[in-house]
Amino acid sequence: MGFTAPLIHRIYSPRSPFYNPNLTHSEQIQASIDQSYSRYLHYLIKSKFASSTSFNTDNYPDWIVAPLSPLHDHYGSEYMLSYQIGTPPTEAFAIIDTGSCLTWLQCLPCDSCFKQKLPIFDPTQSSTYAKLKCDNPYIKNCSSSTRPQISQCKPNENSCFYSAHYLDESYTEGDLATETLIFESDVRPGSTIALPNMAFGCGHNNVFKNTHMVGMIGLNRGELSFISQLGNSKFSYCLLPIGKNPQSETSKMHFGYAALIDGGKTPMITNPKIPGGYYVNLESISVGNERLSFPTGTFNITPEGYGGFVIDSGSTLTFLNTEAFSILAEVIKVKTSLTAEEQHPSVFHLCYWCTWNDLKTNTPNVTFHFTGVDLELSKENTWIEVKRGLLWKSMWCLAMHRSDDLSILGNRQQRNINVGYDFENKVISFKPMDCTKT
Repeated sequence: MGFTAPLIHRIYSPRSPFYNPNLTHSEQIQASIDQSYSRYLHYLIKSKFASSTSFNTDNYPDWIVAPLSPLHDHYGSEYMLSYQIGTPPTEAFAIIDTGSCLTWLQCLPCDSCFKQKLPIFDPTQSSTYAKLKCDNPYIKNCSSSTRPQISQCKPNENSCFYSAHYLDESYTEGDLATETLIFESDVRPGSTIALPNMAFGCGHNNVFKNTHMVGMIGLNRGELSFISQLGNSKFSYCLLPIGKNPQSETSKMHFGYAALIDGGKTPMITNPKIPGGYYVNLESISVGNERLSFPTGTFNITPEGYGGFVIDSGSTLTFLNTEAFSILAEVIKVKTSLTAEEQHPSVFHLCYWCTWNDLKTNTPNVTFHFTGVDLELSKENTWIEVKRGLLWKSMWCLAMHRSDDLSILGNRQQRNINVGYDFENKVISFKPMDCTKT
């Protein structure tokens, strides 16, 4: 089975339920930055506190907590899918999350539900809804985003209750069930594909402290994940550069046999603490023709499950181990024939006030060296415009940040690159291309 579906950007797409045409460019950038920190915290807490029953933000570095603004989306991704669920079908949206296995949405009756624009799914009105039985193998094979998935059998109903809790004390609870999910497909205009008997969480008690949650589609390597359930464990996506294309153009996500696994490939690495995560081995980084030298083990996963390097579509910015980031930023600065700004947003570390042409001409190329493949970043993928001025000048900042632990390749660095995930062969592929043509 294979199909291709349009990806909806949470902030920039008019199709998004959270689209706000009145946001300024700076506010849009800030929303993306805040979301990046959310994703970083998502992985940080997942690796360091997965077995803990309580979280204490007093232990977090100040630089993580301080930048978050009222626009902060406490958990989630920048990209969503639109789909339908049930028979007859009900419209729904879901955040795509490569860090989770559970697919879930809000369901009636609600013990507690957050507000959403679309009607809440009522399983009693669907002829294809069925609760999972207690002995179903899916029950024991899922872990949540920040701690082990809690599954409890209801003997009197022979069904299973789930509970997934997140960093900011938000949570979703309900029944694990199966249902028909229907997605748009680009096989021909207006076509759809129906996926019967897909396991998901039907949330009757959903408490979220942010306004940017709609439900989730879990895309990690777990046995309950959406990808694993398709039976052909492959998917790929090609993300369009934002702001340079007509609103009618959308990024694409390809599932199953439609996935494009092409170009250079790097092996997936398994972190025993987070077995569903998409870890890879970053050997080094080059700036221009200079291959940087980092301390041994800079990007390794420790025996405790800390550190490592993750490919993530949900974070805008790339996060790099503190030592590696400091070396990279300093070498870029030395090799750039422009004057760096002393005053710039605190979340960034290297910025220039210049025209785009000056930036492209006077900054060096950056290449990530993964095992088996070199990924050269375009200038568009390396820098982010955080403030616009007069005479074609803007403040451009390095779209990366330091990390005290885990390193993450964000989606800013993945645009106009087809990224393919192949479970069977345990590889991730990269192929630069024009994503308007996929």
